[in-house]
Amino acid sequence: MSQIGRLRSAEISNGNLINADAIAAELDQLVSQANSQDTSITSLLSGSLTISGNKTFSGSSTFSGAVTLSSTVSITGTFKVALPSDPGAPAEGMVWTNTTSHLLKFHDGTTTKILATTDNILTRGFIAGLGLVTGTDTANDIDISVGSCRDSSDAVNMVLAATLTKRSDAAWAVGSGNGGMDTGTKPNNGTLHIWLIKRSDTGVVDALFSVSATSPTMPASYDYKRLIGSRCTDSSGNILNMHQYGDLNYYDTPPALDVSVTNQSTTAITRTLSTPGGRRLEAILNVFISNTNPAPALWIQNLDLADLAPSVSLSPLASVAGETGQGGTRSGSAQVRVMTNTSSQIATRADSAGTTLKIAALGWVDRRGKDD
Repeated sequence: MSQIGRLRSAEISNGNLINADAIAAELDQLVSQANSQDTSITSLLSGSLTISGNKTFSGSSTFSGAVTLSSTVSITGTFKVALPSDPGAPAEGMVWTNTTSHLLKFHDGTTTKILATTDNILTRGFIAGLGLVTGTDTANDIDISVGSCRDSSDAVNMVLAATLTKRSDAAWAVGSGNGGMDTGTKPNNGTLHIWLIKRSDTGVVDALFSVSATSPTMPASYDYKRLIGSRCTDSSGNILNMHQYGDLNYYDTPPALDVSVTNQSTTAITRTLSTPGGRRLEAILNVFISNTNPAPALWIQNLDLADLAPSVSLSPLASVAGETGQGGTRSGSAQVRVMTNTSSQIATRADSAGTTLKIAALGWVDRRGKDD
């Protein structure tokens, strides 16, 4: 007799089921057999689902509760699990999506780890847009154009969806039109470094001004940053206005000459330029030289590199060379690019003593972290 037949023939005596234990065991066996033969789920499920037998899902299913897998599961149809969003206190093994920062997260029982982002992952060092524009208050404000970038730790995307105006004459406060300084006041004859910042808990993106090119004082809860540019100030703390074209930054009106001497010698002399401090940038310079010697020459050098003598005939030649010939004063001029050190310094060296030298800084090239 089949199991079902034996169940049907069960006797009841005085209201009690005879052989209850045996019948219960047979019921468990029937459920197990049915479970192993079930190969599809086609309904919306909620609650908890434990899969203890090998299953092939060939239907279309959405499950909104907890799923426990203790064996092999093959999916030939569609099987969806709705993940909880932003749980207050995640349990060990929980996976969820953060709806603001667009991250897929996992809790291992001790810490929360980022598995992936549901946004497009930008490449390391990526930056587009985020140009710096002179604001309405030309002495204090900077407008930051829309754009996106990867943060400096290569962990998250940061997207600025609308132009943001920050003030250098006020302490930082979230939002456009509010203060931007991380601490203290903006410097006189100094550098403002502009950072894009983000807080991962809410996804809010803002901007911050700092005198530090490496470690700004971050507002509470903001945990990601990216240096997107720098601006110099004059003796009164006013921002020197610029025009930016991608990585190129040009002064609207170049400041006073950085160098104006009549005694440039044949030894290297360190010169300080009107470029942002705290960073190595490629300075864009206009340079003029003159000397009574025929064919005067000047070498402008990156202080990281070897100290070399200029020449009009031998390597490395010259950054700027004057007219050739005899008699009178010979002069020459050129536009030169050279890498500064973090103190905005370069070196100059002439091929003959008593060379007149003038240098005007026009601007600089800022890679904005693309090479970090």
